[in-house]
Amino acid sequence: MFELHKDGSVHYQTAYSSRFANDKVEAETESFTILADGIVLNKTELQGNAPHGKTLFDYYKHCYDTPKAIKQLIGPFTAVVYNKEKGNGIAFGNQTGDASVFYGYNKENGTLYLSNNFNAVFEGCRPCGINERAAHYLLTYGFIVDDSTIADGIYRLQAGKLLRFDTNGVKVEQYHRFNFHDKIDLTMDEAIEKLDVLFRKAVKRCFDKDLEYGYHQHLADMSAGLDSRMTNVVAKDLGYTNIVNISYSQSNSDEQKIAQQVSLSLGNPLYHRSLDDATFIYDMKESIHEEYGVAYAYGFTGGRQFLRLIDFDKLGLEHTGQIGDVVISQFFPKTTPFQDYNVKRMSGVLKQRFPLKADDFVTNEEFAFYTRAFQGALSTHYIRAQYTYAVSPFLDPELLEFCASLPDEIRASHRLYWNWIDRKYPSFGKIPSSRKRQYKGMGLNEAIKLYTGKIIYKTKRKSRKIAYRLGLTAHRESRNDMNPHQYWYDTNEKLRNFIANYYQKNQYLVAGQGQLETECRTMFESQSAFDKLLCISLLETINVYFNKKGN
Repeated sequence: MFELHKDGSVHYQTAYSSRFANDKVEAETESFTILADGIVLNKTELQGNAPHGKTLFDYYKHCYDTPKAIKQLIGPFTAVVYNKEKGNGIAFGNQTGDASVFYGYNKENGTLYLSNNFNAVFEGCRPCGINERAAHYLLTYGFIVDDSTIADGIYRLQAGKLLRFDTNGVKVEQYHRFNFHDKIDLTMDEAIEKLDVLFRKAVKRCFDKDLEYGYHQHLADMSAGLDSRMTNVVAKDLGYTNIVNISYSQSNSDEQKIAQQVSLSLGNPLYHRSLDDATFIYDMKESIHEEYGVAYAYGFTGGRQFLRLIDFDKLGLEHTGQIGDVVISQFFPKTTPFQDYNVKRMSGVLKQRFPLKADDFVTNEEFAFYTRAFQGALSTHYIRAQYTYAVSPFLDPELLEFCASLPDEIRASHRLYWNWIDRKYPSFGKIPSSRKRQYKGMGLNEAIKLYTGKIIYKTKRKSRKIAYRLGLTAHRESRNDMNPHQYWYDTNEKLRNFIANYYQKNQYLVAGQGQLETECRTMFESQSAFDKLLCISLLETINVYFNKKGN
């Protein structure tokens, strides 16, 4: 926590994890105070080619004069750099927003609080009320889509932004922005070659950080999709051994079976956490507190429960495939100007009361990345950081910049993704995946098989819903999905009772809150289990931060 008082005096205290200690900074000179947390994956690269000094302290000091230098840092990092002589400073997180700085004023004493821990800033800024805009976003998007937080007057620095501050106030600036509209001209073959070089470089940065700190066993997620698969495949191909895989899903689902098949083919041990009991839903208070209330409580499903059991004295980073699906492919099939802030919401029940500004985004793709990807999918990194740092090669800015520049006809519909796997790692493209191939470029037999499979899937899904309405089956959705919320709700009486009882007991938390109270009731009365979960997750977020009774 960094505090700038109204009289210009400064106070700070840190509570850094002892893990990856040499990547953190807590230092003062006559002129500067610099605090930096997290890790810098390319630290050795910067130190080997740094005209401004060999230490991270020197580099962060350089960033004060040259903010554009921040974008050369890679990893989940945050920093505060304060110039004592000038009485001002800058604070910043990384380019993808999974490491952020929160800030706010205590109105009673005029103190500015800065920290990468929202909970610390919240304690410093009290009293503060509920931010209705943020609460509404939690009910519609499932995460807070702008720079607000659940606490009115406390803000989060978004991806690629920095905060300039002094006793006169604060100002937010952009030091980096990914470009999703200017495209380069190249062939599929050229794109595959460049992608492979950049991805292998990104994987090496991640796994080398483990070795730098003496962790010779690597922890890596494994799922039924392509993203964690390719992180593991390329790591193994680069010569990293002793990789331990973890997964969590419904037992005997395709998610579990495919993850096991990939791990077995790589020779990696796989530890699986069954989600059949759905007990992570009961842990929402702890999840919300560790995730700072920036997203609904269930995005990490069983991940938090799993990480709590791991001995991190022996394992380093958590290697994931986070957002790889949309980095190498796209959110949308075509690059179009930004026009619809309602896309990529997790629930469409409520009308959006707080639309975002159209001039904040150039394309729909940019909107989806800076909201759904960076502030939605990556919000679980706050929880993961309580145990270790989560990294993904797909978050490497150099790789992300390249993929964003590719023409639609190469990147969209996973064309590049599948062509890359088939060309460079063909045996792993033959293992089934939850990410199905598109028809283009397939042989006739493959296309017929895929088309038939889709028809069968849709028919089964429709039949289940009809059977459920007729009372012939206990559930309307498949247990085979990665996160089958509706299946859990339909088949688990204890869970249904928990959700109903929680709402009845805690709906008073939004009593008298006008439209927010009505919206919570509407969400709870929805037929969708996920809408009900969004409702009680918001109520618990309010309970965690604003209910002094602590129910």
